[in-house]
Amino acid sequence: MRPTNYINYNQMETGFIKTKHGQILFKHNKGKKYKIIMIHGLGGTTKSFAKLIDNLPNDIDIYLIDLLGHGNSDKPKIKYSIDIQVTALSQFIEKTKYSNFYLLGHSYGGFVALKYLLNFGTEKIKALILEDSAGLKEVNEEAKNYKKNMLKKALEFNNEKYVIESIMNQNNELDDSDLQKLDSINIKCLILWGENDKIIDKSYGQALNKYIKGSDLEIIKNAEHVSHYSNAAEVKNLLLKFINYK
Repeated sequence: MRPTNYINYNQMETGFIKTKHGQILFKHNKGKKYKIIMIHGLGGTTKSFAKLIDNLPNDIDIYLIDLLGHGNSDKPKIKYSIDIQVTALSQFIEKTKYSNFYLLGHSYGGFVALKYLLNFGTEKIKALILEDSAGLKEVNEEAKNYKKNMLKKALEFNNEKYVIESIMNQNNELDDSDLQKLDSINIKCLILWGENDKIIDKSYGQALNKYIKGSDLEIIKNAEHVSHYSNAAEVKNLLLKFINYK
């Protein structure tokens, strides 16, 4: 039996929040302290965080969401721009009256988190956690091949082809004005990166570390693109240390 002082992903409250572009599914552990929102990557769902969640103390208040077009959230026939995902996230935050929270984004979810920060500032975010985050410009042909691999992998998990291709066909990179704005924002930030990430190379983590003042970069040894699954215990320890869990 699992210890009762840990979160059980399968027992988290499940519900839906209506947004301008459709309903998004959430899972919620109602804790007494340390508010966190976690956003999965391209083609993922809340379930991608299950292994990490099951390692976390149950007094942490955590929301997981399925992005629009993913999992059990609505999948409208729209162009899945980053701004639409950010709008849905912001409306979720407004309707749940969430504030003073840590915002964690993995891969494409990291890009959503970055754009939310750029659009809405630090009024409600206590700190940012980026894991193998998308959002920086791809600089070479090898990086373009990574994108193809990312698309292929996303489609392997029974995602709707229209949604994934629509996301991949949008501009999924921060522009120069975004980077300038990011450079001017003062926010506590933890950047986690798999040492052997073949989807988004660790050099992008090093670049983000330079753009985000005061950020801490942790390269996770022997990990690839999904450290919160392959190295769940290590990510848990880094996360708890970052939020100063006591």
